[in-house]
Amino acid sequence: MKIKILLVMLGLLLVYGISAAEPRDLAEIRTAIDKSALPGESKTTLFKRASEAVSAGIPASDVSVIISRGVLKSKDGKALEETLGAAITAKEKGLPVRPVLDRIEQGLAKGVPPERIVAATKQLVVKLSTADAIVSNLGKSGLKAGEQKEKGLAVHSVARALEKSIPEDVINNLGQKSITKGASLSRLSATIDTMAFFVEMGMNLDQASGLMMKAMDKGYSEGEMFMMQKDMSDMMRGKSNMNDVMKNMDTMMNRGTMGSGAMGGKGMGGGSTSPGAHGSGSSGPGNPGMGGSGMGGSGMGGGHRHK
Repeated sequence: MKIKILLVMLGLLLVYGISAAEPRDLAEIRTAIDKSALPGESKTTLFKRASEAVSAGIPASDVSVIISRGVLKSKDGKALEETLGAAITAKEKGLPVRPVLDRIEQGLAKGVPPERIVAATKQLVVKLSTADAIVSNLGKSGLKAGEQKEKGLAVHSVARALEKSIPEDVINNLGQKSITKGASLSRLSATIDTMAFFVEMGMNLDQASGLMMKAMDKGYSEGEMFMMQKDMSDMMRGKSNMNDVMKNMDTMMNRGTMGSGAMGGKGMGGGSTSPGAHGSGSSGPGNPGMGGSGMGGSGMGGGHRHK
């Protein structure tokens, strides 16, 4: 009787051991690689890198998507290994990994050449690393700390701004203003997102940073920051030139009508754009790039999500 019990327990251990070692998603990854036209050695090394990614904490479902899409156009699998390697690096450094995965997946879905995806992904990890240092230093200087997810969003926002060639000192100045005003990390994220959006739309950097400094002095909330983006979008759709947009936005801020739809009946534009981080296409309020508007000009964007 004892022997039977031991055999049953051993069988259960074997079953659960195999299941833990290679869950369904990892099995799907193996199947996708095995069915690909990659050389035998490339299949082995790619599956090893995919397994390392899952072990590092990258969602197996994302790795599966990357592999399934990537092997269809990959000749030797090296580019896929490098992109997964970039995601692993981000994860190991404690950086937000979702933007990295989005960038890879969007690039593959749009048929962007593998070497461009590799370059864009590695560049993103560098920007995220720089952004993480900026946010951490601001925290040491007195910026209100939020939850880990809130910090991740702030790092993402700063990295997007860096990708728009917004200098670190401009970002740090906004950070110091946030500290002075007792603003939260999430409000700083909204401020930086809005500034990056303005710059992407063609506003001069000095004008954009000046507007955001003024918005912080007036105590604008996150929602009001995003409504500034909507107002600018409406004006730009009305074919206004940037100088007129700048003057109108400054006037609206002074009157306290920013985001109230005050421009709707003045020929400054029509339609609406949802505020917040929900833009799509090449630009949109709260979504000024990086996984949403293109990767370093590669046109690989298509909306981004935070996780």
